[in-house]
Amino acid sequence: MDAWHFPPYAYALMLATLLACGVAAVAWPRRSAPGGTAFVLMMVATATWVLFRLLEAIAVEPSAKIYWARFEYLGIGAVPVLWYLFTRQYARRDRTRPGLGPAWLWIVPAAALVLAISNEQHGWLWGEIKPASEQAGAHLIYAHGPGFWVIALYNYLLVLVGTVTLLGAILSGKKVDRRQAISLLAGAMVTWIANMAYLSGFAPVPGLDPTP
Repeated sequence: MDAWHFPPYAYALMLATLLACGVAAVAWPRRSAPGGTAFVLMMVATATWVLFRLLEAIAVEPSAKIYWARFEYLGIGAVPVLWYLFTRQYARRDRTRPGLGPAWLWIVPAAALVLAISNEQHGWLWGEIKPASEQAGAHLIYAHGPGFWVIALYNYLLVLVGTVTLLGAILSGKKVDRRQAISLLAGAMVTWIANMAYLSGFAPVPGLDPTP
């Protein structure tokens, strides 16, 4: 059996990886702007998430897919935290120096990665994993365990706070580029609506997460 195959959505993931890397490269010279460093890191985390999602998509064996899926949590855990930090700094709400924020923000992302790596021992992240069909290379359907929902709640809380912060900056007329801020807000909303569709079972393809 071939080790790799390329379903149609893999090409979209490949493009998304390249775009995230490209945006990070373009933003790098501007990292001294408010929120600039957090934005660059958020794009790197996004690229990491989508790259491992791509590797999961093109792997044929279920065991290989699960192997790559674990490392997606490097990005899944980091993106919401970095979005929160970025919006706070971009909207001039964060009085602290630019950086990775307080250590407590990273406890849940670190725990998520540990749960993903050790899931076979407890099933707290994925209670059951099964192929969507008998076709070779079919995507996997993950039955989420209690740990997953705690992580999802934390991520959504960070996304919500960051989004409200950005929206507040737009409405208050603070010194932000309104068109740029609205574009950021629209992009974030599209991404997280896709994620909510996946979690609620309304994704176009059952079990296939369109978020990356």
